Amino acid sequence: SLTVNTEQDNWEIRAKMLREEKLRVPAGRFRALYFEPEYKFEGLFKRQVRDRAGGVKIWIDKATHIPLKMSVEVFVGRISVELEKITTIAAEQAAAYARDEE
Repeated sequence: SLTVNTEQDNWEIRAKMLREEKLRVPAGRFRALYFEPEYKFEGLFKRQVRDRAGGVKIWIDKATHIPLKMSVEVFVGRISVELEKITTIAAEQAAAYARDEE
């Protein structure tokens, strides 16, 4: 879980890994872990049934935990971002961090 602070309140966010899948983004092909955060507040993101973040979807690389893609539903539509490039230094740092956590 993660605590998010705003000017007025603190909010608890939990992310549940729902599945593992193959994902292709501009940076390449990856084995990804797919998450949907859960929270109990409203703001820019729409709140939907079961306190699932209104269409917030997050994919991270299974090996390095580098964020690969995020998609979120907002009141005017949907915003999506995808990883375009990984620098060698960033990839090495992420891999080293993952090894240290084991």
